[in-house]
Amino acid sequence: MYALATKVNLAKRIPGFGMKCEICALDYLEHASTSLDPDKLGEFVAVLWECWNARNRFIFGRRDSNWRVLAGRAVSFVRRYRELKSMPAAPDEGGGACWVPPSAGVFKLNFDAGRVGTKERGCGFVIRDHLKNVVVAGVKQGQGFHGAEFEEAGACLFP
Repeated sequence: MYALATKVNLAKRIPGFGMKCEICALDYLEHASTSLDPDKLGEFVAVLWECWNARNRFIFGRRDSNWRVLAGRAVSFVRRYRELKSMPAAPDEGGGACWVPPSAGVFKLNFDAGRVGTKERGCGFVIRDHLKNVVVAGVKQGQGFHGAEFEEAGACLFP
């Protein structure tokens, strides 16, 4: 019934397994959200996400490098994202399309796909409302790249 070895499920299985921080008695995530500055909290969450991904890769037969490499990759990703986000946007030369929100009561779907490294592909989608709020979004990666048109169609059919 409790197949995933999450902290909650471990607490149910192991007597005395604590869900609380020994320092402040808050749940670990609550503790992190109240004690870390926003930059460090973003890095902390990225490391948790990378741990979850490494766990899934392990379950499906792929062993990753050591934890320092995984954590470093997650923190580098967050830092690079912040760096790119803080850069001024390139001026529109008139040839590029500009995103236009949908009418009120309508959602707009955007999707894209591309090559990741030399042997993998990635795709994603985002659905926004008329106020530009993200309603839902998703990304995924897979093995093999079959050409731009094929991958774009796959992004449109995102499972």
